[in-house]
Amino acid sequence: MDDQTLAEQLAKTGNMMDLARDENWVRESAQIETECGGRIEAGLDMKAYAQAKYDDSLAPVRQALRRQMRIQSILFVELERWMMEWDIGIAFEATYTEARERVRTHLKQPAPELAAWAEAVLVEADSTPPLSAQPARAQTRAQLLAMMTDEDWETLAQIAASAASASVLSVAKAEQPVSVAA
Repeated sequence: MDDQTLAEQLAKTGNMMDLARDENWVRESAQIETECGGRIEAGLDMKAYAQAKYDDSLAPVRQALRRQMRIQSILFVELERWMMEWDIGIAFEATYTEARERVRTHLKQPAPELAAWAEAVLVEADSTPPLSAQPARAQTRAQLLAMMTDEDWETLAQIAASAASASVLSVAKAEQPVSVAA
């Protein structure tokens, strides 16, 4: 709804909700809702935004992004579980953050085997069997191992070592020297 109509209604009755009793306004609102497929966001000012957002030509892009996010969420859950087993303590967060970034990079242009596996995992997830009955998903760690390069592992090791070292140094600096009286 445009600002002028709202201002006029407010001046007229003091209540903008009275517009819901105006048959012309209701018909106009229903027409707008029909035109944009029921996607009323925030009134007429948002109509252009809604049309762009829900543009059918962008449907494949939205679908690809949705699929990418789904496969990342599956990989990241297993990556986190796996890395927790490494018992790297204070270095976990920095190392896990870098590992996720490495996975994202590899997923941008996946090897054919990884792409086929990702598709199989998504098909399994869509059929909603219990996790124990999802053989493709059970291969997540193996796929992570295959995906990561020697350079990736070296970088993760360096980050873990640096984070642990920084933690030890910060504790050492925080400790006050104790003088011993003789």
